Amino acid sequence: MQKWAGMLVEPFCNDDTNERGLRLLEFATFNDLVLANTFGHHKASRRWTWHSPNGQHHNQIDYILVRKRFRSGVNIARTRSFPGADIGSDHDLLMMTFRLRLKKTSKPKHTRLKFDLEKLKDPNVLETFQAMIGGRFAPLTIMSNDDTDIDSMITTFNTAVTETASEILGKQKKKPWITAEILNLCDKRRELRKKRFEPEGSEKYKEVNNNIKRCMKKAKENWIGEQRLKKI
Repeated sequence: MQKWAGMLVEPFCNDDTNERGLRLLEFATFNDLVLANTFGHHKASRRWTWHSPNGQHHNQIDYILVRKRFRSGVNIARTRSFPGADIGSDHDLLMMTFRLRLKKTSKPKHTRLKFDLEKLKDPNVLETFQAMIGGRFAPLTIMSNDDTDIDSMITTFNTAVTETASEILGKQKKKPWITAEILNLCDKRRELRKKRFEPEGSEKYKEVNNNIKRCMKKAKENWIGEQRLKKI
């Protein structure tokens, strides 16, 4: 098996093999696997996995297969056979210690914008929105007559819609009493969140966070008062 060293197994394995061993190596090659319990430079008694009934012959015929991409997660020193384990078999207990390192996923830099579409129910707001977005679409008419790249037209279209909606509709409110001032403070707090563990950034973060709480409490009380007046 030495010709397979560095590919699927390490030198600490059997010097030769039989047909079944070759079939195992072919299977490992086809599926991009490695034999994990051949990596460690253990003494022979900790590499053997099988013993003959008379105790005179020993062999390494049991293997733990791991994908190559996870090879670095195998703890080589603690991946071996344990001959002292009483399992009532002519095979020794074979164990592997494995540490899986999960990749940290990053959140998208640009979150989806949600606008307050309820404002479009107001005829005056709807008329203003249509007039402004119609004026912004005028350059698209000129661009469509030229040999303009389609990507440029899409970018211009998206910019026109986003800027108009931001200016006329504003961001969607999760709660009816949320004001534009509170939303702006939330954006500011989101920017300071990255520096909240720094001495200066921590103070600014706490200040903005407390200001948001005060504004939300006051805005909610005002909204509740307005709702009561409407019922009278």
